Formats: sequence, C-alpha cells, structure tokens
Amino acid sequence: MLFMLYACATTLQYNDTTSESELELNQKVQVNVYGKAKQWKNSGVIIQKGFKYHVSAKGKWSVGTYCGWQGPDGGGIQWGPLCWNVGSTPLVGWSAATLTAKIGDHGDIFAIGEDLTFHAQENGTLYFRMNDNEDWFHDNDGAVSVTTSLIDTGSERTEDQHYRTKILKTAVVEFTEHGNLDVPDAGRIVADWMTSALNRSGAFEIYERLSLDKLIDEYNLQMSGITDVKKIAEIGKIHGVEAIVTGSISKFADTISVTVKLIDTKTSKIIDTADIKTNSIDAIPSEIDKLAIALATD
Repeated sequence: MLFMLYACATTLQYNDTTSESELELNQKVQVNVYGKAKQWKNSGVIIQKGFKYHVSAKGKWSVGTYCGWQGPDGGGIQWGPLCWNVGSTPLVGWSAATLTAKIGDHGDIFAIGEDLTFHAQENGTLYFRMNDNEDWFHDNDGAVSVTTSLIDTGSERTEDQHYRTKILKTAVVEFTEHGNLDVPDAGRIVADWMTSALNRSGAFEIYERLSLDKLIDEYNLQMSGITDVKKIAEIGKIHGVEAIVTGSISKFADTISVTVKLIDTKTSKIIDTADIKTNSIDAIPSEIDKLAIALATD
C-alpha cells in the first residue's frame, strides 16, 4: 500500500520561462533547483567551450519524507526502514541528493555538489537536477539556490597550454605517505583534495576514489604493488575507468612534496606526471589545483 501511494504521487514541473544567454566575464546568474522536480532546470546560461565557469550551491533538500535534510553535496541521508536506498542514481557513485548538471539536452551528467569550477569541453545550455533515482522524485522536498559565473575566457592561457579534448573517466587512488608528516590520514585527505581539483579542471570525470586498504584487501596487493603501473592499470580496467590517478606525499628534511601520475588503463602507460614542493603542509591545499591543471593539459 505504501509503495502504491508513492507511485501515485506527482513530481514538480517548472513553469517559468528561463531566458538563455552567454555570460560576460564575472557575470553571475542564480536559479532555484527543486528536489521534487524530475525535470532538468534550465540555468539560463549558455556554456561556451574553452571557457572556465564556477558553480556554487547552497540550501537544503531531501530525497524522502523520512530521510532527513541534505545539502547539495548529498551527504547526510538517513537510510532506514522508511527511507529506502533504491540505488540506480543517474550519476553512478554519487549520492542521490547530490546536485548534478549537464550541458545540452543530451550531455553527460556530472556532479556539482556545493562548489565546482570547470573548463567547458562543449557548447550548450547548462541544466541542473538532483541525482535521485528516476522513479523517486515524487517524495523529495526542499530546494537549493545555484549560482553560475564565468571566471575565465581563456584569453590569458599560454599558447602551449591546451586542455585535453577528451574527458577521461577516472578513478583516484588514495595517496601513499612517506616520512613523518604528523598528519593522520594525510594520503586520504590529499587524494580527496586532488579529486575535487580534477573535477574542477573539466578534463576528468571522476567515478570514485579508491582506498589503499580496499585495494590491498581485495586484490591481495602489498604496498609495493600500489606503485606498479601495470597492476594499477588492471585494477582501473576492472572498475571501468579509462585512467587512474595515483600519488604520494613525502617529507624529507624540511621539504614536503606531492607527486601525481596519470595512468592509461588500456595501455598501462603513464600519460603524465606532476609534482609540487613546499616547506609547509598548510600550503598544499592552495597548490593542488596546479597539479590538476598539469594533468588536464596536453
């Protein structure tokens, strides 16, 4: 009976007419995206290939009456007897409550969460929606306010700096740690930062972050196997991704270095590498984007 009542419920339809336009530099456009709307919300922004955009979101919505309230990052769903995890979200690997987007009517869906900066790889209208199962929008509630702005037209990019033309389906492996970093879970934390930075670059579609413990347990690897390019590429194939990003954070004397590798899972070859060095671990967050951009450019 409960299922029948849910099945009879209706979703929300947007009845406003949103005008679309290309943004001027630093111009901002805000729209409200409703959790109960299965329909994609037109942002009013026409995305231009090669330009850099920033999207931020705030507010609360819910994937169900008894599921609690979530932010646009999708965290905090209270699964239970009256809040069913039906799975099958459009963007696999992301929470049902995550704010997602697509460019054009038939563009690939990608995660926005609370904040995303990306380089556009195609032209088209930008749309937003909750990442809920297609059949379960009727019991959703709440809304998030989403602001889109144009922050770079690429005019200051150097002639030899070109973003990859193909967006790679990528997994990030938790970074290994070397030396006395005095920060618990430093490898996991930096890998999380790297995941966000790769998403912001617009050149990667991040499917998941893989933990070292999980890889060691599931694939009977030793720590030395984590650095074996062929083994990591094979694991990437199993997870259905085109590329794997691995990395390490090391401290030697007063120097802390973060090194990353981009591995092609098909050829088992290293596509690119990048590194940063600093004397303070507190400086790493502000330097992570440099690593992502280095991997994102040819």
